[in-house]
Amino acid sequence: MKIENSVLNKKAVKEAVGNLLNNSIVILPTDTIYGLSSVVSLENARKINNIKKSNIDKKLIILISKLRHLTYMDIKIDKKIKNILMNSKEPTTILLKNKNNEVFGIRKPKRKDILKVINKTGPLFSTSVNYSGDIFKSTKKDLSDFAKENQIKCFFWVGTLNNKASKLLDSDLNIIRN
Repeated sequence: MKIENSVLNKKAVKEAVGNLLNNSIVILPTDTIYGLSSVVSLENARKINNIKKSNIDKKLIILISKLRHLTYMDIKIDKKIKNILMNSKEPTTILLKNKNNEVFGIRKPKRKDILKVINKTGPLFSTSVNYSGDIFKSTKKDLSDFAKENQIKCFFWVGTLNNKASKLLDSDLNIIRN
């Protein structure tokens, strides 16, 4: 049974964008699970990893809405990767390398509300709402408690999500996780 989720309304999108542009960490729905999200910056990556009690330099998935967002990271892709990244029917993250051989997990969300947010903020980090090594939070109460514990002021609940991780592909499009 598929559960239909509600979407962020215009007011919620505006609130999310305002908080993100002020370098706040927010909890947003994704196509798969709820994510700790922020605009992409070294400072924000460290804030998120600190909240998660992860290695401070752990890489985070980056959500994009447009291919030009990849130029900010010096990532070039071929037509096949472009097609999968932009048109995949299921949530798909692709591990891509930039010119310095740094690896980034990149995904274009399917959710129109989140795409609207990204269109206004630029690329966003998104990682599961949990402490490193723990199962991700998926209920409104657990997400709310996590937000309070970690002084995350902006949390958007749209209902139960599918709670299945995205498909993960390497840069040669080999399946790492299905």
